[in-house]
Amino acid sequence: MYAKCQQFKFHDFNSAKIAASYCGDILGKQIDDLKMAGLNIFLGKDGELSIIVKFEGIDDLKAYDKHSRELRKDLNSSFNFTEVKYSGVCVFSYENEATDLSISTN
Repeated sequence: MYAKCQQFKFHDFNSAKIAASYCGDILGKQIDDLKMAGLNIFLGKDGELSIIVKFEGIDDLKAYDKHSRELRKDLNSSFNFTEVKYSGVCVFSYENEATDLSISTN
């Protein structure tokens, strides 16, 4: 699994919160088109925003690069922030699946 990780540091929490909402809306609508295998958006209390987008193949990751640059450009037109981004290979991932396997006898 491949991932694009973007970490933004905004000057205040409210700016980060607005940007997180915008990113969730924009990226959420593109999950199928960009062949995302996973999307996580994290918001920190001191104005940090982290976006992790996962892909099954390297070609899908490369195709996402264009969209990540456009997203950064959109954010840059409205907010002041610093950014760190990198592409990586997932070496470990765990998520507990939320399922209810109980059977009701009523």
